[in-house]
Amino acid sequence: MTMLYNRGTSGFAGTAISSKDDFVIGESCITSYFGLFSWGDASAESAARMAKLKEIYSINHVTKTQYLFLQEFCTVLLGK
Repeated sequence: MTMLYNRGTSGFAGTAISSKDDFVIGESCITSYFGLFSWGDASAESAARMAKLKEIYSINHVTKTQYLFLQEFCTVLLGK
């Protein structure tokens, strides 16, 4: 039997930033068919360049699956 305990603190770390209306979201994706044919650029640099971000506050990754054969892996940036 394995028991896991989280003894860390909950909450956010870092400096406070303004309201979410001031944020810009940048996204770049790689598209794949059947896991065999892939194209795109899911780098953080590409997402920042497309959204014209000067400051990056967070980087997230999202995987989307559609129709069992089409997959997308996206990098999502939040910043200004």
